[in-house]
Formats: sequence, structure tokens, C-alpha cells
Amino acid sequence: MARKVGFDGKDAPTDGNNKLALPQKTGGEASPRKSIGQGAPSPRKSLNPGVSASPRKSLIPGQAANKEGNEKKTQNKGTLIQQAAASVNADSIFGALRRGQAVNVGFGSIMIEQDLMEVPMFKACSASFVSALAQDASETTKAFSEGQIIQEAGAPGKSMVLLTRGAAQVMKKGEVLMNLKQGDHYGETMLLGLEQVWRVSLVSLSSSMIIEIRRDSFRRILEDFPVEIKQFESFFDVTLDQLFSGTRTNTCDIFTGLSMKTLEVFDEHILRRVFFPGETVLQEGDDSKELVLLQDGMAVLEIAGRNVRTETRGMKERREGRSHAEEDKEEEEDSQDRPACFGELEFLGLSSVRKTEVKALTPCVCRVLHREMVPFIAQEKAIRAELEGSLLMQMFHQNVRSTHHAQSSVLGDFVAAKCSEEFLMFLAGHLEARLHPKGKKMCDLNRDSGSKSLQMVMTGSVTVKGVQGKELPSLGVGGVFGRMTALGVRPRPHDAISFIAAEHCCVEVLHQDVVVRGLEIYQDQRSKILMLEQDKNKGNQVDFVEIVANSRIFSNMSHEFVRELSLSAVDRIFMPGDAIMHQGAVEFSMFIMISGTADVYVTDAKNEDPALVKERLTKPVKGMSRVSHLSAGAICGELAMLGITPTRSATILAASLCILWEVTQDKAMAILDRYPQERELFGAVIIRNLDSSVPARLLQLPLFKSFDRKFRMLLTLYCERHAFFPDQHIIREGEVGDKCWIFNLGPAVLQKRGYAVKTFSPGSQFGCDHMLGINRTYCGSVLAMSVCHMLAVSRSSYLLALEQYPSQKANQQLLRQQRQEAKDLRQAIQRITIRKGIWQRYQGEVAPNKSNNVFFLSEHDLLQRFVKAWHETAKGLHMGRLERVRRRQEVEEMIENWRLKNEANFKKAEHKRREKEILHRNVTERGPLEYLDPKPPSLPSLPRLPKKQTQELVSILKAWPSPRPSPHYNLKVWSLMGQELTQPVGDGGSRLLPMLEGVKRRGPPVKAGQTDAESSGSDSEGDGAEGTATSFSPLASSSRENKAKRLNELMAATQASRASFLG
Repeated sequence: MARKVGFDGKDAPTDGNNKLALPQKTGGEASPRKSIGQGAPSPRKSLNPGVSASPRKSLIPGQAANKEGNEKKTQNKGTLIQQAAASVNADSIFGALRRGQAVNVGFGSIMIEQDLMEVPMFKACSASFVSALAQDASETTKAFSEGQIIQEAGAPGKSMVLLTRGAAQVMKKGEVLMNLKQGDHYGETMLLGLEQVWRVSLVSLSSSMIIEIRRDSFRRILEDFPVEIKQFESFFDVTLDQLFSGTRTNTCDIFTGLSMKTLEVFDEHILRRVFFPGETVLQEGDDSKELVLLQDGMAVLEIAGRNVRTETRGMKERREGRSHAEEDKEEEEDSQDRPACFGELEFLGLSSVRKTEVKALTPCVCRVLHREMVPFIAQEKAIRAELEGSLLMQMFHQNVRSTHHAQSSVLGDFVAAKCSEEFLMFLAGHLEARLHPKGKKMCDLNRDSGSKSLQMVMTGSVTVKGVQGKELPSLGVGGVFGRMTALGVRPRPHDAISFIAAEHCCVEVLHQDVVVRGLEIYQDQRSKILMLEQDKNKGNQVDFVEIVANSRIFSNMSHEFVRELSLSAVDRIFMPGDAIMHQGAVEFSMFIMISGTADVYVTDAKNEDPALVKERLTKPVKGMSRVSHLSAGAICGELAMLGITPTRSATILAASLCILWEVTQDKAMAILDRYPQERELFGAVIIRNLDSSVPARLLQLPLFKSFDRKFRMLLTLYCERHAFFPDQHIIREGEVGDKCWIFNLGPAVLQKRGYAVKTFSPGSQFGCDHMLGINRTYCGSVLAMSVCHMLAVSRSSYLLALEQYPSQKANQQLLRQQRQEAKDLRQAIQRITIRKGIWQRYQGEVAPNKSNNVFFLSEHDLLQRFVKAWHETAKGLHMGRLERVRRRQEVEEMIENWRLKNEANFKKAEHKRREKEILHRNVTERGPLEYLDPKPPSLPSLPRLPKKQTQELVSILKAWPSPRPSPHYNLKVWSLMGQELTQPVGDGGSRLLPMLEGVKRRGPPVKAGQTDAESSGSDSEGDGAEGTATSFSPLASSSRENKAKRLNELMAATQASRASFLG
């Protein structure tokens, strides 16, 4: 039964011979404050005498000394005292370093937090967790001089060491195993409880600073963060079988034939490491000679930048959902779940240069055996005889080199295709070397992995089997087997199915992905290998500028920007079935399909099996749904390139041979620096796509957690949205402002006088004291490290929301808290900048040898820094000129508006004065009333026509023909008016107008000169026809006569005026 090893195992030593007294509590451990040495003055008291007895207390918020609160000194005077005291007493620190003594520096948590954020182990952790860890680690920061031992082998392992300045070496038995540079760490296995004792020594190469993260503090802080517990809980319960997997249990092929006693000796010299996502497990190059055993996790092997192989170990749940057929296929390889081996041939000396690179996709628990330890193992007399006959030592003494003739055999198909020498040299320089023990199946052409590579035998022999197990002629040194189905490379040898190592074999593998990578670089070789006709390929080509210009994001961009973007694109080729991108992968590039087709698949993250999440990062898994189909001209991944989405939202698989253009974020952002208008358009796109995430960010922000929910929702409406690109200033030091900046997406760094002070992650905030009115000028500059989406809450918006939803208690609490935090932050920033300046100033004194001092820059680095500084200065001057022009225009516009407003006010005042005077005269003086006549409206005057044109116009009007009378329109105005006047009074009102011909009228119209009798007679006749009689009184007859007479006079006057007008 396997025994579990916790943080404090029973076999763990309680003490050791360590030159550096480890931080100890009651019970025998020495305090880090006493680790300087006997008689050495305490650096905590010599840094700033008279200001604070402990600089650490003034750096951590909420732990300021009581004496500092009672001191009534101005900030400027305090700053001068700090600078003078630090400069005068810094000799005590560096004097101790020159004497070979460790110095407890006591850096502030803000400075340590920035260093911890860069560690891959804590990159996925929340900002609050890293901040809490930094506050505890501020007590364990130390400085070491050149040659001083940081940790000694055999000492109790209770902490992890993070190198923040300088350089160090990892040594074991006098041999240098690896070098650590600034930002590297060692001892993560002690921090996670996988080991209890330091098995190596750490030695400082130059003046260095380290941060110790203690295991007990890490475990205590972890209890308050459930999300982080899930990230590290898999390391807490590890069995002995898992710790010694690869040697004592699940023995790897390279240790075949060794007894348990010999394996125990190997265990004493094998180191244990933990690599987190993004870290490099094995580095490409000629300096890497170690053997790595992957016990748990997922790692990918890369050659020439392409993923050629993925290894997954320790994921038991990965096989639970497999069918029995799949289990049978992989039973031979995965039944014992042996650790995956990387770097065997370089470790054995069979290959001088490592051509591959291994990176961690998930947290990987590995065991590392360095080549320098093999001679010490071989010196053991009890196992010397056994080692001589083992596979390990046989291969260790061999000298295998692939000749040009051997390489030409594996490249025979490409030589026959008449490929160029450069292309063939590229393929020969990227072959993977692998080791296979006797009896192991090396390749199976029926599997997908066996149809994507060609393998060449370097040593040993291979047994070949065909259909139904038929034995074929074996292969010796120089033999080639395998095939590349997608490239049309025929199987070699013919009718072969499987290949088994007849003896210990070394092979070199040419992967299909490496050939594809070569085709991406050497475009003129595509027609020879992919069998594409040049004319046909030209006909299918798509214009990059046209594709990008028609997309929804780039439609408003200038053609110059799109053309420059096209020059930065890189050709990518994918074979049928290859994954162009994986859902959930962290990538920042855009793809434009030139030719071919691809399918888009998505997986529901809520209902997805957790066992398949890690596997989905490297290959398609079951349960994916096909949602779209891409063809030539399609664009995908543009949101990831802009940094809007941190991970891929879908998986894209090539359905046929696909040629794409890839544009990375780094190249796109470099081009955007020269196109400010396009940068603003991209910023608008980022703001529009991330607007939906604003409410969730403000509702979950700890800063406003004590306020009402309605108050926080109102802030989401009032807050401003901004987008910033890499190296763009969000806030400038000394700038006046009243906004609280909230980081919604992307990291940023706080700088003071050019020194990096603090790193902000999504969910952080800066400038809350400005929003509350505590301070006006910002204490430092904030620069975007990548694409950042920022939310700005101004003081006016905050007060308006507070007025709508009053929360006086929460407001007063926030005010007190931010007043203290702002004070502590400014003091910490000041101390950090002083200490960094002093540290760089005294580097030459502590380490006078410039060749060993990492702080002395080379000419190339100096030139690069100078050009960057010149570019930033020129850019700042240009932006300053634009700002001055803008301000000048604003001032001129304000002056003009002021002048127009004053003129209007003067006219209004003059009008009122005149009105008052007229009113006074009308009241006090006799005479006619005076009026304030309004100014007559100005009518547009018609242009005066010459006399000649006027006469011509009159003649035209005289000769203008009059309209002909219509037979269907019998309306005579004057007759109608006469008829109305002669209508009897007793009749009921006026009649309708006789608009149509044939309408019956009651009486004829009154004619000129007609008498009343005639008129009455005609009326009587009309009435008689209707069978009724009407009688008239003498008074009615006289009135009608007068009206008719008056009508006749009017008609005569009208005709006379008309005749006079025309003639």
C-alpha cells in the first residue's frame, strides 16, 4: 500500500549544516534578522536612522509604526532625510556583502508583488493571493555577494527561492548543473511538499537578491483562497509510487535491466522539478544534456516552431471514457503509464546538439537526471559490474553520428523531387533523435501517428512485419521506414505494417510537420512537393488587401496600414486533419485563409467532461459540434490578435490542404504605433466588444463591495471606457486627475522615475484617492504591458451616484481606508525607487568585475536602450506639440465665443436701456407717446432689370396666349354672383357652385341692363316649371335692384382698370 508524503514527513530532517540560518521560530530555528553574522550591525537599523526603525513596517499597508504617525514633518523634508540616510548608510549593507555575509534587505510587498506576478507558478493566481504572499515574503528578502552560498545541499527544504537580482548556479558534488538568471526560481518542490531536503546547493555568481517563499506561510495563505487551492491540491497528496515513478516503479526503457539497488542509487542523483504552463522543460541547443522523465502532466515537443508530438502522463481520468478497442490499441504503451522520456540521445552523448524543445502545457511533475552525475554513479563499486552490461552504459560509450549518406536516404523522396539544397539542409537539421530498447514496437502504419513521419535507423536493427504478421526483410543501419500520407510519400518499405526493435536502436525521425514548416519558409518548393500547378495556384490567390478591407473590423482602415500589415504576415500550411487552432488555447494571432477549406468545431464548456479539457488543447476530442465551414478569404482569430479574448473560442480543423497567412499581435501592435488613427479605431472595437463585461467587473470589485448594488450598477453607466495598447501611457507621473482607474483586461506596470514598482492585473485599481479628492497629482506613471481595457470612474460620477443612492457609512469607511493606503503607497514607492537607485549605484563596488556583473550592459544593449529612449522622447515631443496646438485652438475658440457672447449681451443691455428711457419719458413728460419701434425685417430685394429687358418682358406678356374655354366647365363668376344676389330670401341658404355643365339652375344669370321685372319674370318662369309660385315684396325688390346696380358699376370699373393696365 502506497504511503502518502505530506508537507512535514516523518523522515524529513529537522536541521542541517546550512551556512545561511534559515528563518526559524521557537524550537531551534534562527531568525533571519540574525543571519548577517556575529558582530555585524543590523541593516534594518542602518538603512534610515531617525526615520523608522524598521523600513519593512512602512512598506506594508496597515503596519506603519506608531512613532511615524506622531512625527509632524513635511513630505519633502522626509524624502530628503530618507535619501540622505540611505546613501550614507548603504555602505553598511555592501560592506557586509563584501565580507561574505547575507543581508536581510526587507523589500516592500509592492516590489515583491511585481516579481511574483512574473513567476509562471503564480501567473494563474488572483492578484489578492499574490499580494498576500508578497506581504509575507517581504520579511525574507536577502542579498548575497559573489561566491556566497544561498542554500546548501542537505539543509531542510522549507521554502522556494526566487532570484530577483543577479545570477546564481545550481551545483551538486562540485558540478554545475544549471545557471539561474534574474527572474528564475528553484525549490518549488520544497514549497509544494514534494521534497523535504535540499539536494543541491545554490551559489551566487554576482551580487544577488533573493526572495524566500516559506512553505508554512504559503499553506496558511492558501486556505483563504479556494480557487488557488484547486490549482495546487493535486501536489499535496502524492504517493511514494508516484515520486519514484520511472525508476523503482514503472521503470523507463532507458533503465531496462537494472536492479532495484542500482535504481535506488540513481534516485539519489535524480532531481525533481515542477514546470508550469508556458515554461520550457528542455531547451534547444548544445548546452542541454539532461534526461527528463515526465511523471504527471502534459508537454509538447516542438521542432522548428511546430508541435510534432504531445505526451500526457498521470491523467488516469483520460482513459475512463475510451472504448475497449481504443484501450486495446494503447494497452501496450499505456498499461503501466510509464513516464515519457525526453532528451535520451543528448544525455547519452549520441547527439551533440538538441534539435527539439519541450514546453509544458499543464503543470508537469518531472524528474531530471544530468549527464554530469553519471560518472559519480558509475564509481559505486557495488553496482559497477551491473552497469557495464546495461543498456544505459552501452549507449553511453557509443559514438553515433549521422553521415551525409545516411541523411540522404531519409530524404530520398525530396531529393528525387529536385528540391533545393537549402530546403534539404533545413530538413536534415531538424531531425528528432529517439532511443528504442530491444523488443519495443517502434512504429505502426495503421495508426495515425505512424503515417506522419519517416524514421532512419542509426544503430541496431529493426524487424519488419507485414499483413497478418508476415515477416519481411529486416532493416539495418541506414534503413528508412514510415510514410507521409498527406504529402503523398509512399510507404517504406512496401507492404510493411509494423516495426519492432530487434536490438537496442537509435533512430532519427523526420516529421511531416517539419516538412510543412520548410514549405512555409521556402515557398518555391511547394509546387515540387505539394504537386500544385503554378497557374492554378495563381488563379486561386486572393488579394490580402481586398480580404482585410472587406472585413467588419478592418473596413475603416487605410490602405497603407492594411498593406503594411500584409507585409508582416507569415505563411502557414496545414495538412488535412491538422488543427489550425484549439479551443481554450492561449494564442494571440489572426489567420487569413488563402486556399483550402476548414471546419469550425466548438464544445460546450459547461457540459464538457473535465477529463477532456486538457486533451482538447492538443487535438480534437469527441463531443465537438461542427458550427461553420471556412473557405478562401475567411478571417479568424482577429479578436484574439487584438487581445479582446484571452483564449481561442473554437477549434478549427483543416478539411483539405490549407495555406493561410498569420498575423501575430506583436507585429500588429508595432505597426499600430505608426498609425494613430487606426489605433483609435481598434480601440473603439475593443471597447465595443468588451462593454458587456463592465457590469460584472464593477459588481465584483472589492473597492465598492460595501456599497449598495444599485450604486454599483449606476457606476457602470457613468464610468468611462478606454483601450490602451502595449507601452502606451495610461497615466503620467505628475499629471493632475480625479479618476479611479480600474483594470478590466490586460496587465500594466506602475513606474517611478523609470523604475518598475508594481504590476497591476485585471481586477486591480489605481487612483481611488484621486476620485475621493484626497490627492490631485498621480504619484507615478502607469504603462500598458499588453492590450488593456480600462474603466475610469471620475469624482463627478462618483458623487452623482452617491447622491442618487446615499451610502454615507460606506463612503466614510472608504475614505479612511484609501487615505491610509494612499499614504503607505506613496511612502513605499519612494523607498523602492531610492533602494533600486542605490543598488544599481553600488553594483560596481560590490562586483568590480564587469564580465561577471549582469548589471553592466553590452554595447548592443546600450544601443538598443538608447534608440528606445530616443524614440520615446521624440514621440513625447511630438505628442506635446499636438497637445499644445490643440490647447491653443481651444483657447482661441473660447476667446471667440466669449467675444460673441459679450456683443450679444451689450446689444441686449442697450435695448433694455432705450426701453427704460422711453418708458420714463412717456410717464413723466407730456406729448404724444413714444414707441420702441422694432427693426423692420429685412426683405430680400429683387435685382433691378435694365429698361430694355423690362420692355421685352412686357411684350412677351401681351403676346402670351389666353387659355381656351373648356366645354366641360361653364363657370361665370359675375353671372354666378348676380344669381346669388337675385336669389329669393326665403330660400334655404346658398347653392352649390355649378361646376359641371348640365346642372339645373333656379334662374338665369343677371345680365347688364336687365330690369327687375325681367328678372322677376325669368324667376317666375323657372319656378313655374317646377310647379311652384313665388311672390316678392316691394322692399325686397328695391334692395336687389340696388345690389345689381352696384354690381354693374363694379364690373365696369374692373374692365376699365384691366384695359388701362394692358394698353
